[in-house]
Amino acid sequence: MLNRLEQVTFTAEPFGAGRFNLHVFPAVPRRIVAVFVHGLSGDGYGTWRSVPKLLFSRDTQNPVDIGIYDYPSGFRRFTASAAAFEFWRKHLREHVNDLASRYEHIFLIGHSMGGKLIEAVAMDHLRSRALQHRRGAGPLAALVVVASPRAGSGWAGPLKILFPDESRILRRLGAASYEIDTFYSTYVDRYNIAQGAAGRTVLPVFSVSGGIDAFVSPFSANVGIPESQRKHFHAGHSPIAKAPELASWLDSVMRTRLEVIEQAGRESGHAGDRTSADPSQSPGGPVSRFVTDSSGLAREEAYRAVRQAPGAAVPNPRNRPMMSNPLESRRILVIATGWRSRFKGLDKFNRNLCEALAASGATVYCVVIDSSESDRAAAAARGVTLIQTVRPPGTSVQQALSGRPSLPADLVPDLIIGHGRITGGPAAVIAQDHLRGMPRRLHIVN
Repeated sequence: MLNRLEQVTFTAEPFGAGRFNLHVFPAVPRRIVAVFVHGLSGDGYGTWRSVPKLLFSRDTQNPVDIGIYDYPSGFRRFTASAAAFEFWRKHLREHVNDLASRYEHIFLIGHSMGGKLIEAVAMDHLRSRALQHRRGAGPLAALVVVASPRAGSGWAGPLKILFPDESRILRRLGAASYEIDTFYSTYVDRYNIAQGAAGRTVLPVFSVSGGIDAFVSPFSANVGIPESQRKHFHAGHSPIAKAPELASWLDSVMRTRLEVIEQAGRESGHAGDRTSADPSQSPGGPVSRFVTDSSGLAREEAYRAVRQAPGAAVPNPRNRPMMSNPLESRRILVIATGWRSRFKGLDKFNRNLCEALAASGATVYCVVIDSSESDRAAAAARGVTLIQTVRPPGTSVQQALSGRPSLPADLVPDLIIGHGRITGGPAAVIAQDHLRGMPRRLHIVN
């Protein structure tokens, strides 16, 4: 149950049984709420220090109420009654459902393990909406993950003795990370856009990484997040959540996200007004969505003029020439580990896949680690171009494969392929951060 606190000045209060304090400005109802979730061994208010207060007090066009969620984890397990991660996941989701009936826009902000928690809660929220045949993310506007080990942390092993439940969540390439990453990469567009591709729900994710964070690497904090939605502070793991400049950046994140949502609403309203005004003017055939400015009129008028002009009939698809080979002239980028079988079946699978694609007429490029001259010659003989990447000491295979590939100038692949836990994540990073035009991505799971 939410503990609703009407306050003119943000003031920390003890938590009730629901472990959730909702700070509400009493004079004028606010339509936006920002929910803060701490991490391992953190504290509802102590983790963030002045950041929630600064946001609550800002005199902006879109003022926000503040939610603070507190759950005993880490060392706090020894001094308070604690439950498993899955309990807090369900618990926070119930609070989000409650907030959805009160607010138009909800922003979830999680630090460290709290970032893992809000991503899991958002995944459950989207699944629930899909089962109810409800489109979109509803009032859930965006997620912000602050110094969160989204690809796991090397500290999970040492923590296993003290905190086995949390260690399971924080483990590198563990089942928890894999479940969330697979869901988001398959069903969610994490860009700050109005409408996603068919079958995908838009839920932007923004990330913060620390320059001197000893617990979470920049790769783990930012993997899968669009480059334009990342923020880097020169701060350590705990201080990064307390930095006053974090409040300013969060304010800009919420403002830019709301601008996109409201612009989409204006466009939808204009389209609806025009349709209801004179439905007879709508020509037969496909319905198009117009991406325009706030007026939205000139482009549609031009479109209708072209559609209604003599000879503007839509061509019959049956008259189009059939493609003899759908792969011919396609450019495909495969993310692998090596051309020889260093990673047992994974390398062999990717090698056979590349050879089969090349034999079918596609132009195939394959990213590998430290290929030899004989590897490159063997691949070229099969019609595959190897793109070599180097793995510096101290880096993981995923980090080495996630950099910008050295492709020929102006080459943009039509498809990028990743496989399972090893190369699937790097393929997502490359597609989102390093390639223009958002190529299609195929994630192979076996």
